[in-house]
Amino acid sequence: MRSKLRKFLPLVQLSIKTLLGTCETIERQLAKLEEKPQKIGNADANILLLQTIPRTDLITARTFKMSIGDPTKFSQSKNVRAYFGITP
Repeated sequence: MRSKLRKFLPLVQLSIKTLLGTCETIERQLAKLEEKPQKIGNADANILLLQTIPRTDLITARTFKMSIGDPTKFSQSKNVRAYFGITP
């Protein structure tokens, strides 16, 4: 049984090295992708302002801004709650 396993050991090692290399490549690509929204968010005063709300990160602020669209369509802030359906 051990002799059969030894035959596969180099193939398993190569597979693991290949998978680790793939993971490293993906991590580098994700790091590059994560930089771009940060740069865009830092250029938008409204997103920066939204991020001053506790527990509001860049993604939440951008999602909120994109969901609202033109904020001048709301005459009062409570209308925003109704827009999202969170007013009881």
